[in-house]
Amino acid sequence: MKIGFLGAGKMAHGILSAMADTSSVVLSSVDDNRNVEIARTCELIFLAVRPQDVDAVAAEVKPLLTAKQTVVSIVAGKTLRKLRAALGAKVNLIRVMPNLALRAGAGMCAICPGPKAPKRHLAEVERILGGAGETVVLKEKDFDAVTALSGSGPAYFAYMEEAMAEGGVALGLKPAVARLLAEQTMYGTAKFLRESKMPLRDFIEGVCTKGGTTAAGMRRLATPAFKRIVAGTLAAAAQRSRELA
Repeated sequence: MKIGFLGAGKMAHGILSAMADTSSVVLSSVDDNRNVEIARTCELIFLAVRPQDVDAVAAEVKPLLTAKQTVVSIVAGKTLRKLRAALGAKVNLIRVMPNLALRAGAGMCAICPGPKAPKRHLAEVERILGGAGETVVLKEKDFDAVTALSGSGPAYFAYMEEAMAEGGVALGLKPAVARLLAEQTMYGTAKFLRESKMPLRDFIEGVCTKGGTTAAGMRRLATPAFKRIVAGTLAAAAQRSRELA
């Protein structure tokens, strides 16, 4: 299957880096004359441009797209309805919400196929994106929540790491050491939880030995206010996602 990428940014290269065979891939930038080649010859086309560039690229390729092709959009805030309006009625559509961890081969991609998207194209998208992390097929109504949780989540995760590292510095550690301790602790914990499938509450209670250091710290952290802040953060991001759509 010949695959094209309309857009050559970091996300596109993150997907490409996870593909074992790129010999049948054509890559173009926004104003590249290969856009036309991609629209004419590729069966599966990833739309990986900035939201503000979608209309210009769509106007260029729309007359060439057919019902035998599927466009896979990873553009934030562009619903299937908006993509249909931009790209025309003939081409099939699949919408994807990735996150930045895709660039490290550990991404989280939510996938929503359009009503007529061929199953073999959906399977190929799952295979490709699965090489760069995890995938889940969802309905489009869930995408605002996905955007808030996994799409925006890397920034929140890094913010927590920053807070932990700064706390370590305040206790006398050098900044580089504090960051390493925080980062490896977060990475190792996530890896263990993923591989063990242990319930989160069981894990927390297992680490919090009665009268120990973790329990002392958790007494400060485990307040209703903390979870309200996290929930409110996700709600704000989801609301903005709805506004952009």
